[in-house]
This record gives sequence, structure tokens and C-alpha cells, in this order.
Amino acid sequence: MPEPPGSTAPPRKRRRPALSCEQCRHRKVKCDRAYPCGQCLQSKTASCSYSPDTVRTLRHVSETVPVYPRTVFQSLAGIPRDSPSHASSAGVSPNAIPHSEATHSSSWTSLSAHVNDDEPPDPKTLLLRLEEVEKKLASSGSQPYFPTCESYNPSPFSKGLRGTVSKTRFFGPSHWMHSYGVFDKVALMRMDGDDPSPTFSHDLETSAIGRHIVQLTEKCKSLARTVKSVPYTQWLANPNFRGAVPSRAMADILVDLYFRTSESVYRILHIPSFRQEYELYWQNPNDANPTFILKLLLAMSIGTLLYQGRDAAQWRSEAMKWIFAAQAWLSSPFEKARLHTSAIQLQCLLLLARQDHSVAGDLVWISAGSLLRTALQMGYHRDPEVLPKMSALQAETRRRLWATILEINLQSALDSGMPLLLSRDDFDTEPPANIDDADMNESSVGPVIAKSSTIFTQTSIQIALLKSFPLRLEVVRFANNLRGEPSYDDVLRVGSSLSKALKENTSFISRVNQSREPPARVSQLQQNLFDLSIRRFLLLVHRPFAAKGLKDPHYYFSRKMCLETAVTMLKYPCSDYPLPGMVSDGTRDDYAQLKTISGGFFKSIMVHVSMVIFAELWSQIEEDITFSEQGKASREHLKQCLREVITLSANRIAEVENNIKGNLFMSLLMAQIDAMEEGIDPGASVLDTATKSADRCYDLLVARYSNMNDSIPPVDNDNGANDTVGFWGGQDFGMDFTMQDWTLDPESNQETWFKSGFEDGAWWHC
Repeated sequence: MPEPPGSTAPPRKRRRPALSCEQCRHRKVKCDRAYPCGQCLQSKTASCSYSPDTVRTLRHVSETVPVYPRTVFQSLAGIPRDSPSHASSAGVSPNAIPHSEATHSSSWTSLSAHVNDDEPPDPKTLLLRLEEVEKKLASSGSQPYFPTCESYNPSPFSKGLRGTVSKTRFFGPSHWMHSYGVFDKVALMRMDGDDPSPTFSHDLETSAIGRHIVQLTEKCKSLARTVKSVPYTQWLANPNFRGAVPSRAMADILVDLYFRTSESVYRILHIPSFRQEYELYWQNPNDANPTFILKLLLAMSIGTLLYQGRDAAQWRSEAMKWIFAAQAWLSSPFEKARLHTSAIQLQCLLLLARQDHSVAGDLVWISAGSLLRTALQMGYHRDPEVLPKMSALQAETRRRLWATILEINLQSALDSGMPLLLSRDDFDTEPPANIDDADMNESSVGPVIAKSSTIFTQTSIQIALLKSFPLRLEVVRFANNLRGEPSYDDVLRVGSSLSKALKENTSFISRVNQSREPPARVSQLQQNLFDLSIRRFLLLVHRPFAAKGLKDPHYYFSRKMCLETAVTMLKYPCSDYPLPGMVSDGTRDDYAQLKTISGGFFKSIMVHVSMVIFAELWSQIEEDITFSEQGKASREHLKQCLREVITLSANRIAEVENNIKGNLFMSLLMAQIDAMEEGIDPGASVLDTATKSADRCYDLLVARYSNMNDSIPPVDNDNGANDTVGFWGGQDFGMDFTMQDWTLDPESNQETWFKSGFEDGAWWHC
């Protein structure tokens, strides 16, 4: 029957309801039917909405979709659409949202199920939801286990200098110079904005006694320039190193000392192969390969550190010439001919020798970068399994050298306050096998069978250090990152993992020594170097928050950890067996000798440790309202630690150190503490201590140089006239930081010359 005219037909219903959201239907893209859907999340669409028919059809959407469209970020935080708040107010950044569609449905819909659209949630509810979001993000695997700089929270200081500029160099927050801010609290001392090292106050500089102290320090500088003017540069022009090898008897002693010093932490040489070449050399020295002679000289130069014969100073002087000869040979323009394993070994030995003898030791980070790039060019960052076939000895040597290169770069980055320009994604080289050197040789075929990790071998310490490499790399990035600071949760996480690694290592070494006879046990020197290579990173990661902990009890744990770590690093036990070539009187054990003679991080440790201990003493005295004898007694062990640092610095001046600032400044700290405990004006005490320290240091330098030259050296008041320019550089632990670089404007950075690691204004800047 036809319909009457003028009647309207009912609208034709759609047979199949649309299941995609309105935004995906409009863009004609595939929708995953979640809420919010993956396409809207990925394209950062302002809203994701479904039609009423779709909501009724999709059950999982009907449970979560409100009656009005919601923005993606409002859905994340549970905020109503008409609320003026933005997702960032809840601490959620759009950049933090993962783009993996596989996780969107389960992650976001579960959060939206509890949203109350009638009234806004309270802050506590928002915080709980935010924590749930963070857990979802962590479990989805969208964030790396070891965060990079991009994952740090933005810092108000990220656009500042975050470092110290001196002359032509930049020192990052992990450099020892950032500990000098403590001198703002010492009487008669000041910290100028354009000078990163402490200086005397203007009143002291204009007084008669102050002028006397300044004159003494200038005399000490002149003596230092005298010893630096020794013409080592002649070895750069004509490195006739073949004739520099000492007698067989002396070489045997120095080589044995090297293997007992360095080859535990830094595995560079395959000992049986080196010993074999060593014997062949003495059979016919003229036919020896020049690379082996240089390896022998560098190994002996490191061995001179532990040699304590009556002619020890003479052999340390010879070691300087050996180092310059190796540097000249490696610096030749024929780099292509140097791309072999022996050249990599030479570079590793050279960097360690330069650090130990303070031959431009504070510039090792630059040379370590060249070593790293050479190794990358030679494929050391790729595991031998993916490279062309090679022998088992060659493969294990490459793995050991790569681990050594990583360790050298990491330690030098920490000392220089610079980043390590390498990530864990840049290499796939496996750790070395847990075997002794005698377990493989040049004729070994087939894969190497590693021993159980519970068995101690000549490679165990290197393997343990490599295991903690990712954590220590994270510490260096925390400290020297220019884009932001880590959260305290990250600091606690990394610090806890480092503490756990230290405990496991100590327990392992203890079990090994209990099961071995005394001659076969792990030496105390090896134990100390092993522990120190990790513990110094624990001090660094807690140091900025320990400064905050002096005033804020929330960070007291970092303050406690810093103090305990500093005391432990200063109080390492010493070995008790004699060394070959020792004299009967006045000898030291291995570790004490290394602290007194060696450069490297031993010099920076004195500054870090003493500043932490002084800051704690200062804080305890300020918190002590009774000034009782009991309070003084409780601080005595910390004061004794400072006295030991002063004694150590004096011993270093008597042996190798050319600058007196370390001893002078530490003595002033001790005088300040004593005066505070006695309740007297520290000015007179500090002035008297400065005079005595300067006089003593000058006498030590004169006596040392008199023994070297059989006469008192002349004092040259010409600033820098005799200072050797070039490779030596004259800059070591005690370098003079008084001359500004003319290319930098100190006025433009007056307030940022001396920022601490993470917080500006922390008075002890540790």
C-alpha cells in the first residue's frame, strides 16, 4: 500500500554499529577500540570520544568512557575535562607517555575505571594514580634500566655553568676542586668568584706576617719550577730507549713490583707471554722488538712506585724519561702502523704511568679518549665471536684490554669532572673469562673454559669491576650531566647497589683468603685498590645530598654515608710483608708507599676525604650546645683523620709533591676546628698554623732538592721563566689556579664560578 503524500519515511538504521572512535573514523585510520585509543595517544589528539551506539556495543569502553569526551592527558590523571588543571600539574609530561600500542589498552583503561566524573579528585587520589601510572610505565619496558640524561628531571641549574673554569680549562662537578668551598668558613681565608681555589683574606695579605707567608709560598713555587726545568724534552726529540733498560737484576725487581701493583685491577699483559719475551730479550737485547722494549720500560716505571731502595728517587727520575720516550714513539705521524694489540697495550701502560708519576696526570682524560677511539677503530668494542676467526689467546686479550680501556676512561672522567663519551649500547664485547693466564697460551685451540665465579683467578677483580661498570657510569652521568640532576630516589637506588657490590666483593675476597695459604692470598694492596675503585663512586653519588643533609634531616642518610665512606677510604688496612730491594729502616708497606708516592686519584682523594670530615666536624661543633669533654672525645677520631691527612701530605712533599697548598690548607682546617672547640678566636690560631706550615713545607722542599742536586737550588723569583712548556705542562694536583684565562670574562659568570655538584649555596661544596 503506497504511503500517503507528505509523510516522511523513518531514517534507515545502520546495520553494523561503528566500533572505532570518532576521531579515527574521521581520519580513516585503524582504531584499537581502547579508551583513549592508541592512535589518539600517538597523535596527541586533544580528545578521544565514541558515539553512544559504540559505547553500548563495546563493554570495556562503556565501563570507562564518560558521557562527554575527555582529553588523553586528563584521562591519564583522572581530571574532569572542564577542570582548568593540566596533566603537567600532576607531574605527567606528554613526552613521558609511551607510544607502544600494545600497552595502551591495559594501562590506560584500568586507570580510567575509577574516575569519578561528578567531582574532582583530591590531591591524595591524584598522587596515588600518578604512582600507579609510573608503575605501569616501568613495567611496560618503555624506559631503560640505566636512565640517560633525557630521563632526568629538569633542574633550575641546568642552564648554569655547573662547573669551574680555570685558565683555559673546564672542571665538572666531580673534580676535586669543588671541595674547596669549605674555606669560606675558615678564618683569614676567602673564596673569590673569579678564583676557584681558596686564598688569604685581604687583611692577612697586607700584614707583615701575611706577606711572610706569601713570600714562603712563592719560594716554594720557585723550587717547584726548578725541578720541572729538568730537560726531559730531549727524550721527545731522540728517544734512544734501547740503551735505557737497566741491569737484569734491577729490571727483575721492577717487573715483579709492576705485576704486584697494576695487573690485578688493570689487565694489560698476558704474563706468561711477557715473561717469555723478557727472557728472549736478555738473550739478545739488540734484536728485541721496540714495542716490547717500551712495554718493559713502562711496566718498570710503574714498578718504581713501590721500590724503596736507597736509590729509589734516582729510578723514579729515570722512569720519567721512559714515559717521555714511550709518548714520543706513540706520537709519531705513522698512526696506521700503530694499530695493533701491542700499541693498545702501550697506550694503556702509558696512561697509568703518567697518572702515577704526575706527568700531566690531570690531562689523562683527553688521552684516554684517544685510546678509546683507537680501540673502537680496531673493533675492540665488538666481541671476538662476531669478528673473523682468531685464537683463544687473542680473543681473551682483546676482552681484557677492552675492560681495561673502559676502566681507565671511567676513572679519568671522574677525576677530570668530565662525561664518559660512551654508552652501554655502543659495545657488545663480553667480559673476560674467569681464568688464570697459565690456562691459555698461543697454541690454545677451541673456546676457553671459564672457571666458576666462586674461584679466584688473576682476572676475578677485573670481572667484578666490569660488573659494576653500569652503576659507576650512572654516577658519573649524575655528577657531570649538564642537563639536570638526578632524583634522590635514583641516588638511593644507585648508592644501595654500589654498597651491595662492595659487600659482596669483600665477602668473596675474605672467603678466598681463608681457604689459601698466606703466600697465595689476595694481597692487602690488591684488596684496597679493588675497594677504592668502587667506593669513591659511592662517595660521589651521595656528596651533593650530604651537603643538604647538614641542614635538612631528610638527607641525613647521605650525610652518614659520605662520612663513613670518607673514613673508610682513609683508614684502609696496610700490608705487613717486606718488598724486594727494601732497606731495613724507614720502609713502608705497599699501600702506604703507593699513597705517598703515586699520583692519580690518590691525590684527589685527600681533598675529598678531608673536606667531608671537616664539614662533619664543623656541623657537630655547631650542634653541640654543651661543649663538654664528652663531646670533644666523641670527635677525636675524626680529628685524628685530619691529622693523618696532614702527615700524609707532608710525606708527599718530602718525596714527590711540588706544591704546598694541600698541606697548608689542611693545617688551617685543623687549626679552625681546634679553635672552635676551645671557644677562642680562630684568627690568631690559623695565622700561627699557616706560618708554621709554610716554613715546614719550604724546609722539606729544600731538603729534598738538596739531596737530588747535592746543593741548595737557587730561588728564581721570575714567574714562569724556568717553567717547562709543552708536554710536561707543570700542572698537577697542586697547580696554581691564580691566573685567569684572558679569553673568558669572569664578570659574566661571577655567581656561577664555583657551583657545587647539584646545589648552589652549599657552603662546603662537596
